[in-house]
Amino acid sequence: MVDGFRFQNSRCQCHFLSHSHADHTTGLTKNFTGGLIYCSPVTAVLLRKDMGMPPERVVPLQLESPISIDGVTVTLIDANHCPGAVMFLFQIPARQGSPAQLILHTGDLRWHSGMAEHPALKGKPLDVLYLDTTYALPKHVHPPQDVAIAQIIDVMQKSYKEEPRTLFVVGAYHIGKERAFLGAAKALQWPVWVAPEKLRVLGMLDLPASDMALLTTREADARIHVVFMGQGLQPDALEKRMNSSGDWARVVAFRPTGWSYRKHGLETRRQGPVTIYGVPYSEHSSFPELRDCVKRLRPKRLIPTVNASNPTASRRVEDRFADLMDLSGDRSRLDMYFAAAQQSPTAADCGHACDLGSPDLELRSTKRRCLGHANSTLNHLEPPPAVQGGWKGPPNSLPVQERCAPIPNGLVPASPEWDQKPGSTGMEYPGLVLDPASLGTIHGVAGSQQQTTQSPPL
Repeated sequence: MVDGFRFQNSRCQCHFLSHSHADHTTGLTKNFTGGLIYCSPVTAVLLRKDMGMPPERVVPLQLESPISIDGVTVTLIDANHCPGAVMFLFQIPARQGSPAQLILHTGDLRWHSGMAEHPALKGKPLDVLYLDTTYALPKHVHPPQDVAIAQIIDVMQKSYKEEPRTLFVVGAYHIGKERAFLGAAKALQWPVWVAPEKLRVLGMLDLPASDMALLTTREADARIHVVFMGQGLQPDALEKRMNSSGDWARVVAFRPTGWSYRKHGLETRRQGPVTIYGVPYSEHSSFPELRDCVKRLRPKRLIPTVNASNPTASRRVEDRFADLMDLSGDRSRLDMYFAAAQQSPTAADCGHACDLGSPDLELRSTKRRCLGHANSTLNHLEPPPAVQGGWKGPPNSLPVQERCAPIPNGLVPASPEWDQKPGSTGMEYPGLVLDPASLGTIHGVAGSQQQTTQSPPL
């Protein structure tokens, strides 16, 4: 079972934890007796020292090292989400008449195209992909992390030049957003204040010594302060911090979250000496990145893990990626998919439908032309791959390429969008049970005990 501790199943003795965020550890306490928990080394340290889990219940697994657990080969792959976050690749052998299966559970994921080159994934057809679909709407096109961090640095430099007595505050989670404040601190070589408890947790994350050297618990020694996302970033709290922690003339704060994305400029709020910027720094994949992930991995089946509270919602999310999947083994769905595309007046008008890379894309069968085309020559927006080395074009730009794919007739499906408070990932299916014999699955909506399918445990 992956991230499914809310389920009380005495027959399940193998649990896999993708990372230690609260929405994935719901139901897990230090009194847990439901078997062994397999996770990354960093997550194992957090479970033992931060959550107080019994050491004998926690089994750290090295990344990139396949290991056999009850006959299933499991490989942990970095998920590029928060410290310790991993994807689980399950290789299930053929048994009792059931074919072998290759299943990838991403946990929470910030995809980049380099992940497709991983030896365990490259050229390996996936049977099932459990995908983090937090940002699975076409409008969610936040930039790569290094671009968002560069925006923070740019604002800090300009603000400091205008007023040297500016206090900078960056929001973070108990675990998460470290790259946002450490990236700025390293670029500017400014010390960072964190609370003693935060420093204790950061010491468990296996951060480089050079990063830890930038941290201090003395407020007066630091120009950058880190506070918890939420109340710590309210204007009154920020002004109080400014007045009590040093000789500051104003405070400039940053809320780093993908929900802050705006097409033009940064979301800005001002109140007296306080300015708060919403920066589109996200530790979840953007919609173009999700499209790139599915395009490169070509799963036969895709199961959304967020914003998929029922089969209908799940199918709506999945349909946004169906043109990139390998549906050759699902003849009934493949025929229906292409028949719908051929019957669409949109497809008849230009012979195809465009990729879903545009944040404003809206396709309706009643329209006589494709909306969202890059230009009159019917070129199409191709989601830009995330580039580890940096953004290769203007922020928020989408390069134009010739790439087309049919889509079903009618309005492109849309699932409910859950704009939660920072830290919440919304309607989530964190649970997965794998059975080598039946290859069954079990899911539960975050915050409930709802189950859709029962199968024996791994």
